[in-house]
Amino acid sequence: MALQSKLFRGDAKLEASSVSDNAHIVRGTSGPHVSKIQQALIQLDAAAITADGAYGSGTAAAVSAFKRKRQILNFQSKIDDIVGKKTIAVRDTEMLAKEKGGGGTRGVVRRGVNTVGDATPGIDRDKPLDIIVQFAGALGKTEGTTDDGSRDDFANKFNTPAYLQTHQPVAPVCFFGGRGSNDRSGAAAALVVGLRLLSKNGITVVLGESSGGLPALKAAEALTKLGVKLAYVGIADGAFFQTLGEVIPFSNFPPQLAFPLGIDATKKENFFQSFGHNTLKDPSRPWRIHAWNGIPLCD
Repeated sequence: MALQSKLFRGDAKLEASSVSDNAHIVRGTSGPHVSKIQQALIQLDAAAITADGAYGSGTAAAVSAFKRKRQILNFQSKIDDIVGKKTIAVRDTEMLAKEKGGGGTRGVVRRGVNTVGDATPGIDRDKPLDIIVQFAGALGKTEGTTDDGSRDDFANKFNTPAYLQTHQPVAPVCFFGGRGSNDRSGAAAALVVGLRLLSKNGITVVLGESSGGLPALKAAEALTKLGVKLAYVGIADGAFFQTLGEVIPFSNFPPQLAFPLGIDATKKENFFQSFGHNTLKDPSRPWRIHAWNGIPLCD
């Protein structure tokens, strides 16, 4: 899931635990990745444990306390001592904040991905925190990298004096879209989960355009599975490819997106200027341009 903090990122076992139920970290586990979890517990919550790399009863108690403090519940709505997707996401977000001098859970998101957790004096954390995830088109940029321009755009448009009277500064999570190794949908979902667990009030919006259409939908799907309620999911001119299995074959009309499924949002919109770049190459299909404006996302 491309963890962000210096302590966690690049650790294969921690990365796996952030995306796979089978890789969750439980009592009896040992290794350098457990030591990193222990270090985070010590730094974030002053846990009275030793970073010895052995997941014993003391570490389990510290994990449970960490999760209880932040109300990270399992599928039975209970606190457990398993280090899974949500726990890793929150811990990674808080460690990133601490590494940037934001003081862990005391920090407030100021502008987005690169400043998660920055301490901002005078901000009332009881105010709603609106989170906007955007996957922009590549536009000649390296896919999967951070779209700083979009972050600044959101900050400038939303963070007006009137808005800040009733809200925390908006939290933009912005990337250039991508597939394969450039797909940052998991990283975006992890950031949102961490932020939303730290600030439960406010709306969460996911947007995508062009090559950002697919990772936006995948991020929305991941967030739905992680229990984050989405206010809006919208894509415009999404680039989807039949040759990559992203479009259901045209034996049925109209064509539909093959995946992802199960996106739970109050409102979903899909504005097609064109139905996938490779579809445009087939001149025999007269509906290829301006087809199905406003069609709902497959769900």
